Amino acid sequence: MKVKRILWSVGSIICLLVLWAGGVIDLNALYDYEGERIPSYIVHHNIPQHNPITNRGATLGRVLFYDKRLSLNKRIACASCHKQEFSFGDTFRISGGAFGPPLRHTMRIAYAGFKAEPHAFWDERAKSLEDQATVPIKDHLEMGFSGQYGRPGMDSLLRRMRQIEYYPVLFEFAFGDTAITEERIQLALAQFVRSIYAFDSKYDSGRAMVQSDTVDFPNFTEMENHGKRLFMTLPKDGGAGCFRCHVPPEFGIDPQSKNNGIVGVIHGGHSIDTSVTNAPSLRNLFDRDGIELGPFMHDFSLKTLYDVMLHYEEVASKPPVPNLDERLQGSENEIRLSEYDRVSIISFLNTLVSPTIFTAEKWSNPFDENDTLEIVPLVTAVAGPNEDDHSPFVLRPNPCVDVLELGMDRSWKVMVFDRRGRRLKEWKGHGRVRVEVQDLPRGLYFVRIIVEGEEAIVRRMIKL
Repeated sequence: MKVKRILWSVGSIICLLVLWAGGVIDLNALYDYEGERIPSYIVHHNIPQHNPITNRGATLGRVLFYDKRLSLNKRIACASCHKQEFSFGDTFRISGGAFGPPLRHTMRIAYAGFKAEPHAFWDERAKSLEDQATVPIKDHLEMGFSGQYGRPGMDSLLRRMRQIEYYPVLFEFAFGDTAITEERIQLALAQFVRSIYAFDSKYDSGRAMVQSDTVDFPNFTEMENHGKRLFMTLPKDGGAGCFRCHVPPEFGIDPQSKNNGIVGVIHGGHSIDTSVTNAPSLRNLFDRDGIELGPFMHDFSLKTLYDVMLHYEEVASKPPVPNLDERLQGSENEIRLSEYDRVSIISFLNTLVSPTIFTAEKWSNPFDENDTLEIVPLVTAVAGPNEDDHSPFVLRPNPCVDVLELGMDRSWKVMVFDRRGRRLKEWKGHGRVRVEVQDLPRGLYFVRIIVEGEEAIVRRMIKL
């Protein structure tokens, strides 16, 4: 019996630790979204004054981004199409909506906060990330709250969210009160999306060593520097001229760009799509293993970056399609590259990969495998369950089963709170004492210790 109890306790500890690793947002220990370093050479950072990135707002945005309850049938979230492992894009030709496929291939949204082009979507139909944020939610095919053909609209979603336990807490945490509105959803989602960036690529390391992009980088290979020179050089001077539309050092699209000659329609047929004038950043075109995140373009038509090179070499010599960018027309814009040139440009593009984007937990799914989420309420000075080695206060064993040992060489008061901040128990004493906790259900609690009238510390306690 004793052996069984020991095994059960070990298993319970493991389960609780797994719960901590996923499915929990601790409001006392937020990830840093607002203080991330931006290098001095970065010029375009499109954060509006009315919606700066905050740790609280981006935390709410992260939950919204991954929450399948924001779709009518509760089957997909923003993250279902914008996947972290693919730089918040997708490698499927068409990402599946809740009720049908969208019209274009999913655009990568990492570095969306560093585009000179403020508009969103391939065709720029949303004037900002804020405006874009709820368009998929209200789309009849994507997430379903369209208000069309008998479907409920946005008001129905807002009512649903008010009944979900964690949303009133998170909205109050982010905005000061529990009101849940479409505008606040837009603000929080835009904050989270704009926070998805990192400047730890090989390119960024090299750029920090020099004064401009036009000189060779000391940390680059000859091939990478050759590719960079071609990227930065006009076609009439022997280069590819990529920099004119994909502007370094952010490598976002120039706002004046028009169609790039790709006019395919993803669902086939004889129609053409010439309204596409937007594009994601060229940063993170490869995954963390160096594999291209293709196929590319809004219609998924170019399988590799080598195919992209060939397209731009050919487009200027073909009859222009409607709305074709002037920088892709005429003999002065014809690109003539060798095999080595093409491979060199692709090698340079590989230096733009920031591995942090694919792995950072701050941008990962906060829900557990059952799509559930617990909120650890805001308290003061939270420490971990076993971090009492450097404190005169004793709180052990932790995790505990039946008895908890408390003590300090002064007068103290201890209060136990659950995750929602409700006070469950209170003890007063002097020195050490053993108290019974077997009546508390298994779970995570907060123990607040007040020493001689002054609050000393708050600890997490695991009850098995």
